[in-house]
Amino acid sequence: MKEFKVEYYTDKDYDFIDKLLKLSNENHHMGIGYPRCEDMKELISEVELYDNKLSESICVILDEDEPIGIGGFLYTEGENEAYFVGPILVDEYLNKENVMKAIKLILESKKYTFEKLTGVCTDKNQALNGSYTAMGWQYKTTQREMQYDIDNTIREVKWQVLELDKDEVSKNNEIFYILDKTFDWDGARDNFNELLRDEYKVGCVLDNENNILGLVVWAYLDNVDFSRLEYLVVNENHRKKGIGEAMINHVINDSSKHNMKSIYLSTGISNEAFKIYTKTGFYDTVVSNIYVRK
Repeated sequence: MKEFKVEYYTDKDYDFIDKLLKLSNENHHMGIGYPRCEDMKELISEVELYDNKLSESICVILDEDEPIGIGGFLYTEGENEAYFVGPILVDEYLNKENVMKAIKLILESKKYTFEKLTGVCTDKNQALNGSYTAMGWQYKTTQREMQYDIDNTIREVKWQVLELDKDEVSKNNEIFYILDKTFDWDGARDNFNELLRDEYKVGCVLDNENNILGLVVWAYLDNVDFSRLEYLVVNENHRKKGIGEAMINHVINDSSKHNMKSIYLSTGISNEAFKIYTKTGFYDTVVSNIYVRK
């Protein structure tokens, strides 16, 4: 029986991780849904989004002294929830027994205790899906990842989208209420507080009395050429009026101004919103399953 060990990131691991991330994206049977990074540059940007560093978040899995995989946690110090990274194993080690062994070692490696861990993997990664299930992680939902390729065409925005500054967002309880209700935050403000970070932008469509008819949140990471559409909500009494499409087009135009090449988003596999995303030019890239460990 193989005995693995884990070591947290040092600079000597850069090339191995960079190569493995690229393989994982090219081969969905090795893939994870989040963080779905194409290379080290994107992974570094993801880790920095959590105010963290690679040496505290990402570990290398070793067979004796040979690197065979990576894993870890995406988290902000002091918070009790985190995303579980992978693990991603090289093809010759990718089976359920080895993946379960790697998950156990990664969990044991972190002195910080999380109340909730979320793991995301592609539906094609049988070894990782099977390992999460066998180890008692609770299946939560399935989501589709979508992409829009920016061609620098200015899109028509038929509703005015007002961008809010951080102070306006922090004081607007209606924004928290809308997102909390729509995305099942259970009253927790951690996700809302993330919107106050510099990477995030918040836009609203308002009626004449300044009530929110539509809300959109998107983000720019450092040193990457894509943006992310994080949240899109339209008041149920004002749907089918073009508000959602207007907000998406606003994000497309803004991303173009920032010289982005693509926009990414995730949405539930059965979410009717995918129709408006498809209408505005987004297309499916991968389907992922989400698991939770408490």
